[in-house]
Amino acid sequence: MTRTAQISLSDIPLRWDENHILIRIGCRKGRASASPPLLRMLAEVEAQIPSLIASRAVYTVVDHCETNGHPIFEQAVQVALGIATIGPALEV
Repeated sequence: MTRTAQISLSDIPLRWDENHILIRIGCRKGRASASPPLLRMLAEVEAQIPSLIASRAVYTVVDHCETNGHPIFEQAVQVALGIATIGPALEV
């Protein structure tokens, strides 16, 4: 039986791509086609990110025999099990 130590991750950096976000919400040309009020709103949201997001994760690696035997693990020798959170402010 091989089990790795529990690994904790915190202060995971957030990648904020304003252009990509604008395209996803309907501005086909990203920043070039976004209205000034929308750009201001996006800037306000971006300024709030540090107070809202407190991402953390923990994981460990276990041998296949330590799993619950689910078919998804059938071919695995080892399995990484983990859980993550974006932080309590956004987990409602």
